[in-house]
This record gives sequence, structure tokens and C-alpha cells, in this order.
Amino acid sequence: MIVARNISLSYEKNKNVLGNTSFHIKDKEFIIISGSSGSGKSTLLKAIYGNLAITEGSLTVNSVDITKKQYQKGVSCHHCIDNVSDEQRARYAEREKQMALASQRGHAHIGSDAAKTLQSQRALKKAKIEAQQIKK
Repeated sequence: MIVARNISLSYEKNKNVLGNTSFHIKDKEFIIISGSSGSGKSTLLKAIYGNLAITEGSLTVNSVDITKKQYQKGVSCHHCIDNVSDEQRARYAEREKQMALASQRGHAHIGSDAAKTLQSQRALKKAKIEAQQIKK
């Protein structure tokens, strides 16, 4: 179960990506998170798995308060906090820093490039299968 109470999320001081948001997701409940580009979908997910600290409010995942200091950005998700080395934390923090710099420079996020690559690979595979079926 995930419970968010009046959470706000931001990457920059005084600039909320998501503000004063509350919701309750029950165990085994199927939900869809939708919205336009930049509306905070990925940001919300980063907060839920512990890679982005919320700036206000409380967020609980399976009765664990993930707003505690130990779960803040660059440390680890709340599921594996005790199994991550200092080296892994440092690599993660550096990766976050590089992604932020790329975003500031207007470069495409690696996730969108990866999605385009996967889409191309799937289309190619589908075309090959269709070509094999035509030969038969």
C-alpha cells in the first residue's frame, strides 16, 4: 500500500514539479499514472522508490515511512538501503548529477533515447517475422 499525504516534489528550490498531492493506492490495486510531458509522473515514481526526497508531506510504502532522512536522493531505495555500498551510493549520486547537467543543457534524457531504440528493435523484429510468414 502506498499513502501520500500533501506531498510536494522539486528538483530546484522553490520550484515544485508536484505540489500538495495526496493519494492512497491499495495492495494489488492497478493504477495508471498519466499526464503531459513534464507534469511529474517520473518524479513521483522516483519519490516512491526512494531516489528523490519529497520536500513536504509524508509518503508511506508498505507501512514504511520513506520520508526519513536515510531514504533521501542519492542513497538508495527503501527496499535495499542496507545492501548498498558507499561506492554504489557515490556512483548513483554521480549519475544523478550527470543527468541533471544533461537536462540543463537541453540534451535528451537517456530514457527517451532508449525507448526509441526499443521501438525500432521491436519494429524490425516484427518485420522479420512477417517476412518469414510470407515465405511460407
